[in-house]
Amino acid sequence: MSVDLHHSYTVRIYWSKDIFCYEASCVEIPSIHVQGTDRNSVLDAVDSQIEAIIKNSLSSRSALNEAVADKRYRGKIPLRIAPAIHQSLARLSAEEGISMNCLIGSIIETNLRSTGREEHCLFRLEYDVKELKVINNKLYNEVYSLLHTLRENKI
Repeated sequence: MSVDLHHSYTVRIYWSKDIFCYEASCVEIPSIHVQGTDRNSVLDAVDSQIEAIIKNSLSSRSALNEAVADKRYRGKIPLRIAPAIHQSLARLSAEEGISMNCLIGSIIETNLRSTGREEHCLFRLEYDVKELKVINNKLYNEVYSLLHTLRENKI
């Protein structure tokens, strides 16, 4: 039986200054970790280990972690936070005139873009809220200017 071993697992590779080599791992299969001085060789080694684990899983009919890229997401995250943070978010969203959902989504999106990493936390909350205030003020000024123009022209 021929099995397509093409995978969509997440592979992270980086240069380690401490040990002067590339290190690579598979996010969904934490047991995979490879080191080497040649980037392509390290990536090939990770791919080989992933393929071996897939083959082993298929032959033994054991469960294998699903690749993040293959999962379907609904866009909902049940979130538990400290009451003080909840209160701060409620206050900030009220000040900005946006929902907490929009505020949190914007903060997460901005942080993910700035780091390129999904694991990034919400530690830049104050910066992002200031940025949202600037955007909110610009929109307010544009709407006010448009309304003023419409009133003058009696459109």
